[in-house]
Amino acid sequence: MSAKEKILAYLKERSHEGALQSELYDLNYSRSTIAEAIESLERDRMILRRGLGKKTYRVWIVEEAPFPIEGTLRLGLLKALEYPHALLSAKDLEGEYDVRVVVYDSALELTNALSLGKVDLACSPLITQVLFALLTKNLKIVAGCGFGGSGVVVREGLKTGIKIGSSELSTMETMLKLFLEKHNLIERVQVVYFKKPEEIVKAFLKGEIDALGIWEPYLSKLEKLGFKTYRYIQTFGLYPPGRPLPKGWGWKNRKL
Repeated sequence: MSAKEKILAYLKERSHEGALQSELYDLNYSRSTIAEAIESLERDRMILRRGLGKKTYRVWIVEEAPFPIEGTLRLGLLKALEYPHALLSAKDLEGEYDVRVVVYDSALELTNALSLGKVDLACSPLITQVLFALLTKNLKIVAGCGFGGSGVVVREGLKTGIKIGSSELSTMETMLKLFLEKHNLIERVQVVYFKKPEEIVKAFLKGEIDALGIWEPYLSKLEKLGFKTYRYIQTFGLYPPGRPLPKGWGWKNRKL
């Protein structure tokens, strides 16, 4: 592993805390090699440094720095197909900003990154954003950016006693509960929570759960395998009456 790779791997482990530059000199390379690697990575805008005092610096990977970076826009997304226009908007902004798209596995992880300041803009479930906004009071929800594109997949049909997989503290969980309420199953099934969509799908295919609430592209993939699907948009439309809106933009207050 090269000195650059070693530095990036170390900083990735340190996440938003970053590391003192002096710590990087302990990575089993000569001081001059580490210094040259830091300068090269900084020129390539892969890392950045902030002075803490006389000749003392803290270093972060650009995608992990917990503060706005001048000229850089970091957009956080989930592994979902509900945000194509977000990517188009990011493309349009490339002439004005150094745009970085950062993909996260879970809504909690993404919204936490937004709250910490690791991303400047995020498409994540509304319910998760509301919870973080109430807790941290540093998020602003701007507008909806993803509608439909999710639903329930079942193995042998909806019935009492089945196990259904879902993500916790998310719009997906809220929509699932609304769906179960609609089918008079709200307290007659067991909801099992997972952190990542791949984990839910894996548990379903292995027979560990009988159904799951999931979004695209997983929904269509399971439908193509022959499983019965119920799409929320067919039951509720884009906006369930009297209920929270679907997924939306989250914008951390910042000056561009």
